[in-house]
Amino acid sequence: MKNNRSVKKKRLRTAIEKEIIQYLWVFIGLAVMILAGSLKAWHTLLFWQIRYARPLVGLTSVGYLVTAVVFIRLNLFPKSSKIGVAILSVSINFFIVIAVIAFLRFYYSRSYLFVFYMINFFWLLIGLGLYGRITKLPMGVIPEGIGKDLLKLKTENLFELIDPETDLEMGGVVVDLHEEVSQGWVRFLANCSIKKIPIYHAAIIYENITGKVSIRHIAEGIVDEIELKKLYLNLKRVLDTILILISLPISLPLFLVTCLAIKIDSRGPVFFRQERVGQNGKIFKMVKFRSMRVDSEKHGNKFAEKNDVRITRVGRFIRKYRIDEIPQFWNIIKGEMSLIGPRPEQVVFAKSFEEKISYYAYRHLVKPGITGWAQVIHGYAYNVENTYEKLEYDLYYIKYLSFWFDVQILLKTLKTIFTGFGSR
Repeated sequence: MKNNRSVKKKRLRTAIEKEIIQYLWVFIGLAVMILAGSLKAWHTLLFWQIRYARPLVGLTSVGYLVTAVVFIRLNLFPKSSKIGVAILSVSINFFIVIAVIAFLRFYYSRSYLFVFYMINFFWLLIGLGLYGRITKLPMGVIPEGIGKDLLKLKTENLFELIDPETDLEMGGVVVDLHEEVSQGWVRFLANCSIKKIPIYHAAIIYENITGKVSIRHIAEGIVDEIELKKLYLNLKRVLDTILILISLPISLPLFLVTCLAIKIDSRGPVFFRQERVGQNGKIFKMVKFRSMRVDSEKHGNKFAEKNDVRITRVGRFIRKYRIDEIPQFWNIIKGEMSLIGPRPEQVVFAKSFEEKISYYAYRHLVKPGITGWAQVIHGYAYNVENTYEKLEYDLYYIKYLSFWFDVQILLKTLKTIFTGFGSR
């Protein structure tokens, strides 16, 4: 479109303005935290005059800023709970601050630390978490292409544009830029550009709301985007190894207890090995704890069903809380899998899906994972229709792959482990 360059400039300017407002709120909160904490702990605002308190103020200031960055980054992704993210990010940083104080034997004040935690939580949650809702004006959607799919979602800040001659106050206009629109809508978009009303691609808005990429509107450029992320993909291998080592005090005893429980519960081996499709379509043998009877596949491969009779008593428990996945740490060490990525599919099913679902092979652009975006949002897929939707979540992960996205998925995985969401 003729006005495409100016639209991009406006969107960039809007994003920069939002960033400035967010970080301005963060630094005001930092000042409030320090002054309120100083007044509470030492009955003065002149904290810099108290020499022994300076290390505490400096450490908590760094902790506050780190929490703010983490909170902002994690809330960039859809399906995030702002309260949950706030509690986790503030609490983790708070305990890190406490650990540093204990290790370095800094002076500390309980009342100052209490103010630090409370302001850290409420200031970020109120100021940054609710900022989007306060500043968002409803956006009009041109009902063409993926715009029709957007309107079916019935999101409160989107409404359908009926007439190109409309003159309403809007926070932006959403249009499928890959779809041809009538001359009336072209003139409407030109007028919006003149009035400095932002114009957004419907596919991007759809992705931001649903957390998935529409297969009908996918861009093949997703392959090029993966090439640009090779540095992080290599770093992931290191991070995976570090996390596995850190988890050993918990995972190793759990591993041994599970081995014993499986042996006592039913006859057969402790481990179950099965060929799965990995990165770039390479076949590998995935290992996990056996959760079914030894004759579970005598009639061929099939999806696990709800209340599947093939599952053992111990198997039902370890599948619900994902304990059966622990042996896959070995696949990660070998470089066949990652902690986070699309779930590896059985070879026979993968070949069938590639024939029936467009772009299915794209999920093999990255290493498969023990957990992933599709796993924590969609859950278990047991037929072609479910797999189609799950693929859209996998493609979203591949498109927006980043460190912060992986952190978000890791936090959601902890929630699914405790709730048993999506297990079969």
